[in-house]
Amino acid sequence: MVCSACLWEGMLMNRMVERCGVMCVAILVCMSCLLTVSAPCSKGQGHPVPRSPEAIKAELRENGKLEKQFRQQQSLRSGNDVYMRGDNIVIYKSEVDLIAGRWAVSGYKDAEERAAQYLLKREALYHEALRQGYSATDEEAQEIVDSELETGKMSTNYDEFQAFLEEAELTDEAYWQAQHGLFKKELIISRYTEPIREAYAEEKGLQPADNEAWEGWDEYLQKIADKLIKQDHVKKVAS
Repeated sequence: MVCSACLWEGMLMNRMVERCGVMCVAILVCMSCLLTVSAPCSKGQGHPVPRSPEAIKAELRENGKLEKQFRQQQSLRSGNDVYMRGDNIVIYKSEVDLIAGRWAVSGYKDAEERAAQYLLKREALYHEALRQGYSATDEEAQEIVDSELETGKMSTNYDEFQAFLEEAELTDEAYWQAQHGLFKKELIISRYTEPIREAYAEEKGLQPADNEAWEGWDEYLQKIADKLIKQDHVKKVAS
């Protein structure tokens, strides 16, 4: 099982799947993962405690409220919304607040720091991927949108996702279509990191099923991102 906040980190919950010959990254609410929503671990350690369907719905409703607030903030986005800025990297406060809110709902006290670090890593890898010439098409991102929409509606716990949508005041179609740009960004990142991952696996002699042995991968990729962040001269913008 995973912490419920992990469903949102990216990115929260990233899963590589091959659909129609395209390597895709499904992010944010992973419908197939909702059944494993659980209480948060202590700083990511130990085994999380399974939660009831009622508790899951309550948490998703809170996330729905955050999603609605984020959309409202986006529509009013201005220079005052910048949280961190570098030569290329820009992190917006409204997005930090959204992701931090999701972590806070799951009981994490360092939610803002987690959110900022996650976004910094994502944007650093994204801009480096662009610099190296990696890309993705709108059509590829739309394939993910269409697939997630179809998969979600067939899920046995679809009503739990509906609790999120109701509070967010979104339809299934509107929610997933709103993720189009993010899916495209994650595709570009994955195409940049995949060769790095393959080289890492070869160096360490790893196989896909070696779950414990892969624990060092995230730290390895974080070091790459940290170097990129430093090179981009990212600084927090005074509030």
